[in-house]
Amino acid sequence: MHFKLGLHEMRYEDIYSWLSPKGEFHPVKHFHNIEASDLAGIQDSTEARDHLFNTGWMRITGTYNTLYANSDKQIPNDSQKASLIRLATDRNMKSIEYDNNKRSVIIWSQDDQI
Repeated sequence: MHFKLGLHEMRYEDIYSWLSPKGEFHPVKHFHNIEASDLAGIQDSTEARDHLFNTGWMRITGTYNTLYANSDKQIPNDSQKASLIRLATDRNMKSIEYDNNKRSVIIWSQDDQI
């Protein structure tokens, strides 16, 4: 499943966020692009989003069983992956899926823990 901003009704409010390169979650109250402007300090939301992607940030959202990480620039780094796994484990989610807007891949699964 490719990243979709239309998952609003299926998201957990506290994991709909931006994930910094250090693995820190920054919750999104409205839309990722709007929050990107605040985080990057750039008024144009598309330019702000691209700046965050270019500097290692990830868009994060989730459904009932899956946590989604999106960036068309790179896969989650070790700090980001560790934070994602902690969150998925805390929420008893079944998997983490990375999406680069062209394809997606499962980067962690509960089955990995067995």
